[in-house]
Amino acid sequence: MATGKESTTTRRERLAQERAAQAASERRRRRLLTVLGGVVVVALVVGVGIAVQVSRNDTTSATLPATVTAAGGPIVRNPGVSNVPVLDYWEDFQCPICKQMEDSSGDAVRALVASGSVVVNYHMLSFLDGKVHNDSSRRSANAFACSAASGTQGAYHDTVFAHQPAQEGGGYTDAQLLQFGQDVGITGDAFTMFSGCVSGLTYGDYVTSVETAGAQQGITGTPTVFLNGTKLDNAVAFDPAALTKAVNAASAG
Repeated sequence: MATGKESTTTRRERLAQERAAQAASERRRRRLLTVLGGVVVVALVVGVGIAVQVSRNDTTSATLPATVTAAGGPIVRNPGVSNVPVLDYWEDFQCPICKQMEDSSGDAVRALVASGSVVVNYHMLSFLDGKVHNDSSRRSANAFACSAASGTQGAYHDTVFAHQPAQEGGGYTDAQLLQFGQDVGITGDAFTMFSGCVSGLTYGDYVTSVETAGAQQGITGTPTVFLNGTKLDNAVAFDPAALTKAVNAASAG
């Protein structure tokens, strides 16, 4: 009898051990499913992140307006005019001295443009972002490129400088950059496109390419102005009469 009782006890212990093993196996299975579920979720999140990044990259490589040249080229004022002198302006929308120049000789440039006497190439740099610790130069240069799609780049350029903050580094908000677009007459569907271009930093890569082009061409500060490829003294670039005379002389030559 003792042996029979011992056999029954052993059998019960074995069953208990099997149940315990099954329970442990079930717990491991559930933990594995939880881990795998987490991996799937992470993969989905990473996938979404990649998709968003690809989308952003697609926007920055968007086709530039006809008046904007890719790979570091200028934004052109009077793009349809030919066989006239060309002024190249290297500026930064946050540069106080650039604003001083615009305030001083801007009317002369506008008069020359209006008469079809000159083509103006704007190369908007963004190096001051690093000095004043914001991103307004980059964003305003991007917005300037966005304005070219509606043919308002000249007026937009002038408007941004006209509203440059009194304190260097004050910067521009996106709301201001959008308002400048309305101020120069961008409306309707064109404004919808302009708004998306500004908020999406569509021409961010283009702005970077202008910065690279400036470094390659030895531009060390702003403003720097060239007339038909020859650098102008600031005394000429800032003086409306002297600038007009220089452009007219270049045309006669």
